[in-house]
Amino acid sequence: MKKFFHVLLNHVFIRDLESLYGKGAKIVVNEAKFLTNGKYYHVSLTLHLGDVEDDNINEIIQDGLEYLISESWKYSGKKEKISMIYSLDI
Repeated sequence: MKKFFHVLLNHVFIRDLESLYGKGAKIVVNEAKFLTNGKYYHVSLTLHLGDVEDDNINEIIQDGLEYLISESWKYSGKKEKISMIYSLDI
């Protein structure tokens, strides 16, 4: 699952990623695992920002990541819920 998210986020959705977070931006997937207690997938990410020209970047970080994860999740075909935690590397 970790490789699945890595490929989708950094290769398939590269245009969206760079338009949101600047040229050279990338997402490192630290962990992606199924939690049996809650029956959902948990994904831990680190966002490495690129050359950002937008002064309001703090406002779009979370919404942009949620969008990218939800669009990636559609490719999996899984019906379980997904949760995300992220950190920034500026």
